Amino acid sequence: MKKNAKISVAENKKSGDRLAILKQPRTWIILGCIILGAYILDWLGLEIRVIAALAVLAGILTQAFTIILGLIALVPVVGPIIVGLLSLPIFWFINATSHMITAMAVKQGYGKDIARSKLLVIMLMVGLILGFLIGYWTR
Repeated sequence: MKKNAKISVAENKKSGDRLAILKQPRTWIILGCIILGAYILDWLGLEIRVIAALAVLAGILTQAFTIILGLIALVPVVGPIIVGLLSLPIFWFINATSHMITAMAVKQGYGKDIARSKLLVIMLMVGLILGFLIGYWTR
């Protein structure tokens, strides 16, 4: 048995294996989450073109945000602190927006819309997190 049986993506890139990312379990977990999210959005009645556009838009925005935060993090000493201060409030803002939408829907009597809005917010947050993770793992 080998000592280092687990092969990292960086080692596979060095060895020239182009399909190294497919050997990582986290790749399959991410793909499974994306497929599940698309299925849930389809079940909610959104058109497949809208789902694809949302996925592309979320990917582009997440990568752009990651690049900007990466550039800010390059500033010595202060950069990592600024990145920490910018990242967390975004999730707080998304959560607060979700609560406001829920409160308005409850007042107007839209029970199904509450579930849909909560699910869409959760999908957005999962998309943001997956974008950060994919950006981190593929650099």
